[in-house]
Amino acid sequence: MKRFVFAVFFVCTSLAVFAQTPSSADDVMKEAYASAKKENKKVFLMFHASWCGWCHKMDAAMNDPSVKKFFDDNFVIRHLVVMESEGKKNLENPGATEMMAEYHGGKSGIP
Repeated sequence: MKRFVFAVFFVCTSLAVFAQTPSSADDVMKEAYASAKKENKKVFLMFHASWCGWCHKMDAAMNDPSVKKFFDDNFVIRHLVVMESEGKKNLENPGATEMMAEYHGGKSGIP
C-alpha cells in the first residue's frame, strides 16, 4: 500500500512539474528584442497554433535549406501560441491574443 501511495504521489508531482504555463507574450518579446539587439538582427514574430496547417507549412518552408541561412542570419524567430481549442488553451502564451489584436492580426488569422 505504501508503494502505491508513493507511486501516485510521484506521478502527480511529476505531472505538476511538466505542466508549466508557457511564457507570457511580453516575456517572449523582451527576450527576443534583447537577443536581436545583441545579434544585430530583426525580430520575426509568428502567431501559431497546434492545429494550424499553414503555420506548420510556414515553419517547414522557413527551415528549407535554400532559405534557412537567410532567416538564421537576419532574424530572431519567435512563436506565440494563440487560438487553441478549448482542450489545448494551456498551450497559449498568456497575453498573446491581446498582442495579436494590438498588431491588427485578429481578423487576418494565422500564421
